[in-house]
Amino acid sequence: PKPQNPVCVKKLMRLILMRHGESANNILAQISPETYECERLAEPELSQKGAEMCRQMGEEFNTLDIKLDHIICSGQKRAVLSAKYLREGYS
Repeated sequence: PKPQNPVCVKKLMRLILMRHGESANNILAQISPETYECERLAEPELSQKGAEMCRQMGEEFNTLDIKLDHIICSGQKRAVLSAKYLREGYS
């Protein structure tokens, strides 16, 4: 007997890359290069604007019906906080 063709299901995978939200260091860099060099932090917090940017991005993904199966980020504080606020906006 002739073998039956298995049912093939093609899944589309979408990879979305996103930079962290605005951090305290980003604000320092806008003031001046000297301020940035003298006052920058190794592990800066996100600014209020940066946190809100990430929440809004999560809301936008939800509005556009973009399913987020996983959020993966580095261990840097600004990346972890960006992922947290993205998830909050998406939920």
